[in-house]
Amino acid sequence: MAYFESVINGGFLYAGNPAMTLVTNGCKWNHLRAGNIGGFMYGNVASMDMSNCDLTNITAGAGGSFMQTTLNTFDFKLSTCNVNCNPTPNPAAIAASITSNTPNTGSFFDIASAS
Repeated sequence: MAYFESVINGGFLYAGNPAMTLVTNGCKWNHLRAGNIGGFMYGNVASMDMSNCDLTNITAGAGGSFMQTTLNTFDFKLSTCNVNCNPTPNPAAIAASITSNTPNTGSFFDIASAS
């Protein structure tokens, strides 16, 4: 799957079903972007199991470049996956973003309320 973008949240998936289980095996996820949070997924699912996958250039404008969830009982498994980031990061831009106290580089995972 390639070239999915959301202006706000959830570049590929915006999930609102806390009973949902997401399972992928052998998938290639390329060039997914959310303007705000959750480049791959934003929302609440009970569990996510990703194996034998390639994750390339998955980004978000604010945080949770890969995913964001607020469930306190979230089960996540990531195994035998290749995670490929920007091959030519700009250290000066990253430093300026952090120094300005308004970072736009975000985190890879944003898991709030987890126990």
